[in-house]
Amino acid sequence: MSEPAKKRGWASLFIYAATILSASSVTRYYAIEEPTASIIMIFSIFLAERIYILYRKLQ
Repeated sequence: MSEPAKKRGWASLFIYAATILSASSVTRYYAIEEPTASIIMIFSIFLAERIYILYRKLQ
């Protein structure tokens, strides 16, 4: 009935870490305040997911 969980692997971890850390660095470097910093971080998570999907399609 339920589908088994898919393993994402190390590639997913590296893609998410690189995207979120770079977004965090940008908000810190430019001294971006809340709520704009939160919006940037949320969009970086969406961007990381899209990059991972593209990575899986290209494999």
